Amino acid sequence: MKVAGIIAEYNPFHMGHKYHIEETKKQTGVDYIVVCMSGDFVQRGEPAFMDKYIRTQMALEAGADAVIELPVQYALASAESFALGGVSLLDSLGCIDYLSFGCETPDEKTLSLAADILLAEPEDYKKKLTEELKKGSSFPKAREIALADYIARSIGQESLDKIEKLLSNPNNILAIEYLKALKTKKSKIQACLIQRKGMDYLESSLEPEDAKYPSAMYLRKTIQADISKEEFMKLGLTTDKEKLWAELNKSYPVEADDFTLALKYRLMQAKNKEENLTKYLDVSEEIQNRIYNLANELTKVDAFAAAIKTKQYTLTRLKRCLMHILLEIEADQTEAKYVRLLGFRKEASQLIKAMQEEGRYPVVQRPAKAKEILEEEQLMLFKQDVFASELYESTKALKFKQAQGEAFSEYRQSPVIL
Repeated sequence: MKVAGIIAEYNPFHMGHKYHIEETKKQTGVDYIVVCMSGDFVQRGEPAFMDKYIRTQMALEAGADAVIELPVQYALASAESFALGGVSLLDSLGCIDYLSFGCETPDEKTLSLAADILLAEPEDYKKKLTEELKKGSSFPKAREIALADYIARSIGQESLDKIEKLLSNPNNILAIEYLKALKTKKSKIQACLIQRKGMDYLESSLEPEDAKYPSAMYLRKTIQADISKEEFMKLGLTTDKEKLWAELNKSYPVEADDFTLALKYRLMQAKNKEENLTKYLDVSEEIQNRIYNLANELTKVDAFAAAIKTKQYTLTRLKRCLMHILLEIEADQTEAKYVRLLGFRKEASQLIKAMQEEGRYPVVQRPAKAKEILEEEQLMLFKQDVFASELYESTKALKFKQAQGEAFSEYRQSPVIL
């Protein structure tokens, strides 16, 4: 039995993701694909556009055989922690042969060299990084410049333009982090690099040649606009579009600003108690001071993140900081050593059995049973995921004024089975 793993957000799932799954099977010849997917919050420091159960269903319908949840402490983290968390979880399953990821430039030799440099941190690299930080560059930008400079000098200065272009693409940066994580874990999992198709990751305007493979950002912005059903049906979504159309403005989209009231309360509470916010992941003393100084001006999450921004910090990092405070994700948390199964295909029973028997971590299929199979530390971190999902579902229900029947409880949820 051969198995490939994919780490993803699927925010939302689209034709490019379907192509990635199909191409992974084609290039590796695997029997099964396990997706490690962000839950109800994603790396940009925002809630997921659609909840994790809708996205799990979409992935299974498009060819994934099982979907496990990337714990919120990794899903809402930097590219480095996002990749390391996902790789750690897939490696723990004991049955993954390949890690497949898409990138704009599937140049494994150069990307692997970049990963080696980041792991070793040579003195010349660190010197250039420090220089760029002193100039006021954000850390990601400073690292990109220092890395490009070091690689170019290693393989020839005439390659600098090529290297800078390679390192400026978000999926290439994530590819480097995946390779670095595999090296860090000394994992037996082999890398499988897939050439991305269609729009760039951050593109929000559609060109004719990209119509079949739009970016997730383009889909989010288009759906959030005043879109007609006819326009919706032309979008590069892969699942039952009639069903998704019926759910539009009933269960999605969920946006950062929907959490304004919850965040406002959380910051008022923290300020009143003079809480040290630097204990939360990514929150520096400078960020804490700016948050507290401007806390009374919070009327919308996105606008508040923009207000506390400085040149040194990216907007994405600041949005993550706010979500870390809201969800109480601390900087010194231990590794989340459990596997939450969100869904699987019936014909993948052999895969699920292998995950349970060969894996290093317990597999949680039904949250209500978590107390029986998780140790105290594992359970504490699992409850953090539960809290994040229940806050998300409560916010969603309030936004769309969903009928108040039996209230949502993550502990009553079962895996999606196709």
